Amino acid sequence: PAVAVADTLKRGADGRIASTVPRDGLWRAQTPQGFRYAEILATKRNLGSRIGAALAYLSYWLCRSQVVNSPHYLGYSGISATDFVPPGVDTAVFHPRQNGPELRPGSIRIGIIGRSEPHKYRPVVDAFRAIRQHHPGCVLVVAYGNVPPHVLAGAGPHEIVVPRNDVELAAFYRSCDVFLALSEFAIGAFYPPLEALASGTPLISNRFLHVTEENSWVVDRPEQVPAAFDALLACPPEEREARRLRGIDDVARQLPWPHVARQLLALAERRPGPDVGIPFGERP
Repeated sequence: PAVAVADTLKRGADGRIASTVPRDGLWRAQTPQGFRYAEILATKRNLGSRIGAALAYLSYWLCRSQVVNSPHYLGYSGISATDFVPPGVDTAVFHPRQNGPELRPGSIRIGIIGRSEPHKYRPVVDAFRAIRQHHPGCVLVVAYGNVPPHVLAGAGPHEIVVPRNDVELAAFYRSCDVFLALSEFAIGAFYPPLEALASGTPLISNRFLHVTEENSWVVDRPEQVPAAFDALLACPPEEREARRLRGIDDVARQLPWPHVARQLLALAERRPGPDVGIPFGERP
């Protein structure tokens, strides 16, 4: 907002008034001033992420006892953890859809979590572009945006969904026909594939912790995704449903918050219970 300048304006020189400044075209900006929302939001997120990263980095030296969420990080450079507790999923929120998707050729919604780091968005966007070469009707559904607009524009048809909380994030997973979870550095634990499994959405993913051939369509490299997508579509419905239900069951048995919390509390009390550090796939 702004109002026209009504005051008389003077230009001075050597301590004296030299001339009167015309007020035509001059305006006084009022507070609050207007800014481009996307740019301000990006700045805020970038600052928040940097502060979070700095605190996380410092925590490696501030904490006397370290616990990681994947055995991949045991012995990792700069980490002195000797125990791991798997990541937990709120299965009351990330509950499964009632039925599996129909996967009709020409109208398949492929979901991803939008990330701003190139090594995180590049594999999924490239994989989607490769899928569309043989399945042009597919639509990329991006949670939170974050991927540079010009990258999404080059990928093909896409939608951006911005969940405001975990309930809306879970609804996003259930709205997708297929979910992609890929990274150039696919190690350790990654929450999105676990949340997708819990939500009952067929998953194409790298070999992140807890992702198996029994509950997902697993790839080692992004260029294998089109073949995995074709295999998913060609999979007999009963076999595809069995794999989907296995993913739901795996998360429900191994990763609900109460189960994970008990493991963490056991480590905190230095009285590890019998289920601390159980490899995924083994039943307590």
